[in-house]
Amino acid sequence: MALITDINTVRANGVKVMFINNDSQLADMEAGELRFIEPVLGSNLYNRLVATPTNATFTTLLKKVRAALAPLAYWLDLPNIQSQITDRGAGTFSSDNMQPLHHWEFEALRDALEDKGCFALENLLAYLYANTSTLNWQMPGKFDIIFKTGEEFSNYYVLEQPHRCFKDLRPWIKQVENMYLKPTIGDDFYTELKNKTAPTEEDKIAIELIKNAVANYTIKTAVEKMPVKLSSNGFYTRLGSGGTSNLVKPDEKQSDNSDRLMIRDSAEKDGDRYLLRLKEYLDTNASDTIFASYKTSSYYVAPVDPSLVVNPNTTRGGIYGF
Repeated sequence: MALITDINTVRANGVKVMFINNDSQLADMEAGELRFIEPVLGSNLYNRLVATPTNATFTTLLKKVRAALAPLAYWLDLPNIQSQITDRGAGTFSSDNMQPLHHWEFEALRDALEDKGCFALENLLAYLYANTSTLNWQMPGKFDIIFKTGEEFSNYYVLEQPHRCFKDLRPWIKQVENMYLKPTIGDDFYTELKNKTAPTEEDKIAIELIKNAVANYTIKTAVEKMPVKLSSNGFYTRLGSGGTSNLVKPDEKQSDNSDRLMIRDSAEKDGDRYLLRLKEYLDTNASDTIFASYKTSSYYVAPVDPSLVVNPNTTRGGIYGF
């Protein structure tokens, strides 16, 4: 059974649907739940909530779920509601009192539904993190990565709605670790540093450099792979496919692409800098007692002894003009 079954509940959760005489025209709430709610709650908690939504333990949870579900279900299903499929083809609603939206108005509506739904998802996730024991909840999907929470990630690259965005970024964080960090310092040593429970001061410096590199490379990868935007509040992942909202609008194409390229290039350069600093720090400080496993690995490169570096100017003579 869907968690929203009537139009009054839809209206109570911020979607101002008008001129509806019955509940047959509701957006597909079950599709919205499977798309947006179950991946956040996890199958166990989602099934318990659907089975007993009136359980006193779930009072606040249900309220926060509905606040996200109502706008997101309409975001997902709005193209189907806007049009009708008949035995003679597809058409759109029109009458003397109401005309179909212009394209830009339709997109603005979907954007508003997305913003409202994503904000509610962030609140839902914050509530889940604060009540993990009571609800017997943990973030679905296991990713053994350097960052544990969105708030931690946001210390290295600011995220708007850090809980929700971090959920979307976790697969790319894992990919970045495998593509950039492990080939540079070794899988075993990277895992050793990542799992340190009592890091030394040297470990802490290396881990900070790793987190900065991973965060920036993750943003670079996300820009290439996902619909995203950058606001005054930080980096923001948009919803996945589900309509035309993720397409670049013709009048925004040039500026949108320029912004994405700027974010990508900046994050990649910063990632490169942090990775280089990490490698230099490890190579310079590795010894039999500090980063010992790294020093004995094939990834270690001994620093060049400054006394062995020959200054080419010492063998030059004559007068040079510049």
